[in-house]
Amino acid sequence: MQYPNVMRSPTIATIQAAGAYEIISPIWTVPCRQFDREVLVDLGIRPDVTLRTSQLAVMPPKKRTRSGNAGGAKKQKTAQGAKTSQPTVPIDEGFKEGGDAHVHIDDDGTIWDASLNLSNVSGNNNKFYMLQLLDDDENNTYHAHNRWGRVGETGQVKTMSFNNLESAKVEYDKKFKSKTGLKWEDRGQEPKDKKYTFVERSYDDDDDKGADAESDEGYGSSGSGKLGKSTLQKGFEQLKELSSLIKHPSLAKNKYNRDREEVIEEWTNKYYSTIPHVFGRDRPPLIDNDDLLRREVAMLDTLTDMEVANTIMNSNSKSKDAASVHKLDAHFQNLKLNELAPLDHSTQEYKEIQNYLIDSSAQQHGLRYRLQDIFRVERPGENERFEKSTKTIKDSRRLLLWHGSRTTNFGGILSQGLRIAPPEAPVNGYAFGKVEAELSNPMYEIKSGDCEAAEKAKKKNCIATKGVGRTGPASWKDASCVNKQLKGVMMPDGKPVDSKDHSGGYLMFNEYISYNVEHLKIRYLLKVAM
Repeated sequence: MQYPNVMRSPTIATIQAAGAYEIISPIWTVPCRQFDREVLVDLGIRPDVTLRTSQLAVMPPKKRTRSGNAGGAKKQKTAQGAKTSQPTVPIDEGFKEGGDAHVHIDDDGTIWDASLNLSNVSGNNNKFYMLQLLDDDENNTYHAHNRWGRVGETGQVKTMSFNNLESAKVEYDKKFKSKTGLKWEDRGQEPKDKKYTFVERSYDDDDDKGADAESDEGYGSSGSGKLGKSTLQKGFEQLKELSSLIKHPSLAKNKYNRDREEVIEEWTNKYYSTIPHVFGRDRPPLIDNDDLLRREVAMLDTLTDMEVANTIMNSNSKSKDAASVHKLDAHFQNLKLNELAPLDHSTQEYKEIQNYLIDSSAQQHGLRYRLQDIFRVERPGENERFEKSTKTIKDSRRLLLWHGSRTTNFGGILSQGLRIAPPEAPVNGYAFGKVEAELSNPMYEIKSGDCEAAEKAKKKNCIATKGVGRTGPASWKDASCVNKQLKGVMMPDGKPVDSKDHSGGYLMFNEYISYNVEHLKIRYLLKVAM
């Protein structure tokens, strides 16, 4: 699923720090290596969606240089669930035996590859253990390969070679059980206490080259690879439990009959064991406050977005017609858009949007946007859904606003639209509730982040929340000047000015939060260099 970033108000703010870009949001500020897309969104109104920030707090792992094609597989099995199609399973970077080796896959689709992780905050443990069973067809040999160490480091390697498959399987199974306390066939069960956690991986072909190029640190560069859907979902669930412990200090005693710090450490250990993190030699931090919680939620959001994008890009790769269709054409077809049309740079439509971008940029931070292209976007069924959902709303406003995100997120955004947070995500992982978008009259106004804003807005019979910033639009104009189809939609007129309504709070710019994705309609996609 795709979960969106904060719907930015008429003013987009970005600042540059330490060579990395940071997006100022009502939630928190997170480093971003590349920020070259914006979406203008035509928003309607009603009460039930808060779109949220999804900036990568910790980057995905670098690609490994070696990979093995798992020959002879009839279907892929992850959890390692079953999928039709033959997967490509990367060979661990520590394997040096050479030959024509590939990861062994049974006839039933079982992939003999395991990524294990174990974290313990108080003991400063953050360890990985990799296991692979490799077939060397050239030398008619089988290898039980292990690599272990601290997450983010190369670690130590041991490879044992056998003349027959069964002996190699026995060694692999013995090592797996010693580290996890589980038999290999029981790897999907709950992890044993003080034992390694089996981390489910995704073996889809990797088309995230751009994302990898941006990344120079990893959430799990020990070789954990791309995390599977169930692993990401489990991570959200663990953060949700930590969220409850942070929000309700008495929960530890009432539910677990233990001290709060002890229970928080236990769930922090579970989370870091499920979602590998690189901390170097530093002690892994306890997730015992909202700031750290939001950072982790943001990371899982982006990893989920990347997983969605990768699925989209590979959905037709195994079809009968795949060989006859250019890869880029296949990727575009997978987005299933009614329209993605580039605008002529000389048109009024292009120039008006360009002016909107320039006027709303953060001049006080010395940033200058260089607009490269604008694409008009129409998603199938979105217009009809939007019009139907807003018919019964009285005193509504439609605004043309910004939504910024990493490039890796737009495969999901364009194909699936902006989405709300998953139910397993913690509410206080988002500054204004579980989702974020836009607006209506009246709106529930607040001066700073409030993770319960969604519920408070509903109680006040409001369908959206407005975070009041230090600056805002001086005035508004009808967006029909951009495109006649936008008649009745309002957009800022000119540069932002200091807000008279702002007193205290930390928002630099207005933020609008809606609570129903049916009130969102993507209009344009901008490619911007900074």
